[in-house]
Amino acid sequence: MSKKISRSSEGTHIAQVFGGPWSLIKTDVVERYLQFFNTALKNQGFKKLYIDAFAGSGAFQYVRGPSTGDLFAYDDAEAKIHSGSAQRALSIRPPFDEVVFIEENQDNVRALERLIKAIGHPAVKIEHGDANSILRDLCKSRDWNTTRGVVFLDPFGLHVEWETLKAIAATRAFDVWYLFALAGTVRNLPRLASQLDTSKRAAVTRVLGTDEWFGRFYNQPQGASLFEASPGAVRRTATIDEIEAYVRERLLTIFSLVEAPLRLKAPGNKSLFSLFFAVSNPSSRAKELAQKGASFILSKK
Repeated sequence: MSKKISRSSEGTHIAQVFGGPWSLIKTDVVERYLQFFNTALKNQGFKKLYIDAFAGSGAFQYVRGPSTGDLFAYDDAEAKIHSGSAQRALSIRPPFDEVVFIEENQDNVRALERLIKAIGHPAVKIEHGDANSILRDLCKSRDWNTTRGVVFLDPFGLHVEWETLKAIAATRAFDVWYLFALAGTVRNLPRLASQLDTSKRAAVTRVLGTDEWFGRFYNQPQGASLFEASPGAVRRTATIDEIEAYVRERLLTIFSLVEAPLRLKAPGNKSLFSLFFAVSNPSSRAKELAQKGASFILSKK
């Protein structure tokens, strides 16, 4: 499954087609925090940097269904093109001193170039390529003592590697909004351990940074060890809430603060994503300020 591209009849927008109303929630949360961040730091002397690691085209559109008056049901004819996180970030006032968009798709890169030109932000750079590699290189490439920033990680699927999160945390300079693919992770955790193949194990380990999750998520029959139990007897017993809690536990091993996530759901109350907020700066003052802004914004959702 991939994100499709939609062009408006006037040719002025190139929108990715994906998601649903939860996509508006995440972009609204991040935009509000960016405004809070830049306002809070405007007189503190730091260079302010925003990184959108999976920037897309700057706009998106989600498919709508039959209108029933329900929050998650709408009419195809009323589908709109919405401003994405990249476009919203460029409109923040006061502006960021530096903005970095990372995007792998060439069509999206060209759309971002047009967007930047139209808005006229003076200090935007587009990095074309793999977000994990570019982010890790960027985190190692400068002195972070004079810079503070926000990173938005909005991957498609399980594309954020643990080593990338470690690199971001090691800067001690970033606040992070991380859209964790909760449903995508659960899809890689079948009920029976016998159905947990090598690729699924590798995918979960890559995003969590350890293989210890297996012992937390799967239980053997009482009185038998994992080595003694038959493969068909070992089952996943962790609930989706417990899996989400474990993700937060893991993030707290590298970040100084991780807020309880905002759960984003689809029609039928199906859990899709967990929007985590994390702070890499260990300073009590920095954590207190960041938590104040993030918790207020999240409480309104």
